[in-house]
Amino acid sequence: MTLTDIDAHTAELIEAAAELMLLSRRSRPDGGFHEWRSFAATVLPLLFEDDLKEDEIFSAIETAARQEGLN
Repeated sequence: MTLTDIDAHTAELIEAAAELMLLSRRSRPDGGFHEWRSFAATVLPLLFEDDLKEDEIFSAIETAARQEGLN
């Protein structure tokens, strides 16, 4: 996927996922990737009031994790 393939909504979702996982990592550094990912998956639907599909959430989280080097 290139930058031109990402619409504004998807970019915002990826950015939010990255911020949430980084926040979780800062507050619970020993939690590990699965806990950080779970936190982001729980909070993202609360931040985005529109109906997010499960695959959108996890795709955004995986993309954010790759971009931020979280694993």
